[in-house]
Amino acid sequence: GCVGTRSGASAAMRESLAIASALSDRAPDNTDWQFQLGQSQFWVGYLLWQQRDLDAALEHFRAYLDISQALVARDPQDRTWLLELAYAHSNIGTIEAEQGSYRTAGAALRASAGIMETLLAQTPDDGRLEHELAQVQAKIGDALRAAGELAAAATWFDKHLATMTALA
Repeated sequence: GCVGTRSGASAAMRESLAIASALSDRAPDNTDWQFQLGQSQFWVGYLLWQQRDLDAALEHFRAYLDISQALVARDPQDRTWLLELAYAHSNIGTIEAEQGSYRTAGAALRASAGIMETLLAQTPDDGRLEHELAQVQAKIGDALRAAGELAAAATWFDKHLATMTALA
C-alpha cells in the first residue's frame, strides 16, 4: 500500500523533473518553464523530506531557491515569483531546523517572513498569506528558542500571536 504509492509518486515526480529540466534547458528565457522546473524541484524535495532524506530534500529545495531567485531577478515586482522565493526560503529553513542548524534556519525563515510581510503590506486582506506568515513566525521563534536566543524567540512568538490575533 503506502510504500508502493510513495515509490510510484517518487518515480512520477522524478520523471516530471527530468521533463521540466529538459524544457528549461531548451528555452532558459521561458519563465513558465523555469517556474515548472522550480515546482518539480520543490515536489521532489518535498517527497524526500517526507521520506526523511533531509540532505537530498535540501539539495532540491536549494535548486528551487536558485530558480526562484532567478525569476525574481527578472521581474522584482512579480508577486508570484516573490511568493515562490518566500516559500523556498521557508522550506530550506524548515529542513535546516530539523537538522539542528538553528542559526542558518532562522536566517532562511527570516528571509521568508520579510518577503511575506512586504507582500502582505500590499494586500492586507490576504488571509492565506497572513496565515502562512504566522506559521513562519512560529518556526522562527522555535529555531531561536532551540538556539538559546530566548529574548529574540519571544519577540517572534509575540509577532506570531499578533498575526494570529489579526486573523481571528
